[in-house]
Amino acid sequence: MSEFYQGRTIKVFAELDLDADCWIPTADISWEELGKQNHQRITGLNGFFKVIDEAQTYAIEMAKAWIDAQVTERYSPPIENSTRSIARNKTRRHLRGHYSQSLRRTL
Repeated sequence: MSEFYQGRTIKVFAELDLDADCWIPTADISWEELGKQNHQRITGLNGFFKVIDEAQTYAIEMAKAWIDAQVTERYSPPIENSTRSIARNKTRRHLRGHYSQSLRRTL
């Protein structure tokens, strides 16, 4: 089973775990970027899916979630930098306020 989603090809298969008697959802995601072919293989929960169709459906959804997270990460500003900037601005405001209050007290 395969599907095309947001410029990426998702190939889904399920592997049978004989010990657990369950299907393991697996997806191979491939895409081209800057002329280079990329692949990412992701594997889902083990010991959960007794029916192969459920494992394959889960693998598709799992792959789409991974792709969405990659796309969101690529087009979003880094959270770490935003957090640092906010913290830095709060500190500056606090220091400015503290300095102003100290100055007023001395005058």
